[in-house]
Amino acid sequence: MTNEMSHSAALLLVFVSSLPLAGADQDLKLLPADAVAQQVHDLQVLLPDANDRERELYFDQLKTKLTDFVVAQLEAEPGLDRWQLRDQLFRARGAKPPERSHYKDGQPPYVFRLPASPGPNEAGPIVWAIVYGNALYYGMGGRRIIVESYVVEHGKARLAGRGGSEMTGYDLNADEMRSRSPNSVSVLIHGILEWSGGHQFPGKAILYDVGPAGIQTAWESPMLPGLTAHPEGTGFTVTYHDEDRHVQTGARDASVTDTYSAGPQGVVRTTTRQE
Repeated sequence: MTNEMSHSAALLLVFVSSLPLAGADQDLKLLPADAVAQQVHDLQVLLPDANDRERELYFDQLKTKLTDFVVAQLEAEPGLDRWQLRDQLFRARGAKPPERSHYKDGQPPYVFRLPASPGPNEAGPIVWAIVYGNALYYGMGGRRIIVESYVVEHGKARLAGRGGSEMTGYDLNADEMRSRSPNSVSVLIHGILEWSGGHQFPGKAILYDVGPAGIQTAWESPMLPGLTAHPEGTGFTVTYHDEDRHVQTGARDASVTDTYSAGPQGVVRTTTRQE
């Protein structure tokens, strides 16, 4: 075998070994999700024709159904990994879990875990971050983003906090970042404002710390045209359309990229680059 073939085989082995085992769920206690999925569906169909007060009431009930299911599942099987709990969340929302791969992990719902992988005889605290979206109605402001913190300790699970209201009306993209503190999960969320217009749709980003004390906003961007955000190193980058330069020079693809560091002491912009 040549050196090139050996290198390719080694890379394939690393990739395959990092994926969850197809039969790993068989030895786990996974709760049936059909009943809660039906309850969620029944509430979901009420949302479009309800008035504002009724929508918020039905949506609160929907979130409670999902929260109760997640808490029960975490107590029934504390040794889940993020993929397995994500699959259960799909089922609780009446959907078939997608085929497992790292490529499919880029779509909501998002599930993150600290520690990242289950260990033997975990006493906790184990921190879970769950992020999902839901449309209350079709139109400007109809989309909701829910960010939840769950903590499991000595076999008992609890909802530690819920957030996400800052991203109402935006579509959902989320990435886990390097944690800013040892007992929390840092989640970077960004999205465009749905039902908006313009040559560059307005977007927004926010960094949440998800931990035992609940949901904390570490940083939040203003609404900017064409905004996207991505983790990078110990921080993240935010790229958006440079409207002023576009107007002055006619460069339709003019953009700005800001780089931020995100550590225990705070979030700081370190560089700004025009492109």
